Amino acid sequence: MNKKRLGPCVTFFPQPTTLVSTIAADGEVNVMTASWAGIVSKTPPTMAVSLHAGRKSYDNVKQSGEFVVNMVPASLAVEADYCGV
Repeated sequence: MNKKRLGPCVTFFPQPTTLVSTIAADGEVNVMTASWAGIVSKTPPTMAVSLHAGRKSYDNVKQSGEFVVNMVPASLAVEADYCGV
């Protein structure tokens, strides 16, 4: 099999399962899986999470300015999948 050169592009690699939980103004809690999350800096400890503007979680974060990031162990990946995206 010959190598295939892709050139510059965005590639995907295994990411930890990440849940982002938010709360709406009316108190409703929302939890979603987030594919685009990761550690940005060790000092100070900083994470980045990318949420699509069309998602309820995005609206909740914009309104409240608060959210929680949960790193899920592999043993709970199936349960985390229940939260969807």
